[in-house]
Amino acid sequence: MRKINLIAAMAFSVILLSNCKKEDEKPAANDGNKTGNTAIEVVQKNTSIFGKLTATWCGPCGSWGWTLNDELIAQLGSDAISMGLYGSNSSNFTNATVTQWNTDFGGKSFPNFIANGTNKTDFPTPTTINPAQTKTNVLDAVSAHKNAEVEINAGGKFSWDNQILKVKAAVKSFKALTGEYYIGAYMVEDKAKSVQAGRTGTVDHHHVCRGTMSENNIYGVKYNGALTAGTQTSIDDFTFDVPATWVKENMYVAIIIWKKVGTKYTFVNASKLGK
Repeated sequence: MRKINLIAAMAFSVILLSNCKKEDEKPAANDGNKTGNTAIEVVQKNTSIFGKLTATWCGPCGSWGWTLNDELIAQLGSDAISMGLYGSNSSNFTNATVTQWNTDFGGKSFPNFIANGTNKTDFPTPTTINPAQTKTNVLDAVSAHKNAEVEINAGGKFSWDNQILKVKAAVKSFKALTGEYYIGAYMVEDKAKSVQAGRTGTVDHHHVCRGTMSENNIYGVKYNGALTAGTQTSIDDFTFDVPATWVKENMYVAIIIWKKVGTKYTFVNASKLGK
């Protein structure tokens, strides 16, 4: 990691930092699904995803990046589902989902700040980040999504069978749509404990994304239901055998809808299951 230089200036609130290197990423694969009944309620609402691309070895991630992340989580509230994305292959909490997202979301360094699958970090120069403008960019993106027309959304329920996490999900179109949609279920653990460069001792890490519940494609299962207005379709159940080291009481699930355009998966909407 290149050294970080912090320049204090009265006229600018820009923080100089190193571009903490990201490693090679792993590609996603493909998956399929089948449709079922329509028993689950799906709310007509837009919810964003907010993510901090980070690494436990990254000093700025544990200093000003930690503070900015706390501020954004508090201000976004229920308008966004927050996730800590440990996108470095050599970081604690890393997994194949977030290392792939690090590439797909346009991660340039650690920390970077993501809204709805797009890097919203402001870079005045290739080696500088402006935290104030970054914060504004994230808030603006979440606000725009909140106030946009709701086209499609997902809902669901999750339960535990000992260490097996089970999720039932359903999707509803609120207008006629065309295209190729995928539904992913992602496990998040709040207050996951680890060391963090820039902080002292073992600390609670916020909303750690533990990865996808899909076996073959990090973006989930293909939605083959009708895309006419008012149509709801259930998705195959998601299941995952959760390691005993994860704290079940601190976990929730983010259901995310993606639209595949060419080879790229673009964010459409999200919903939260659990705490």
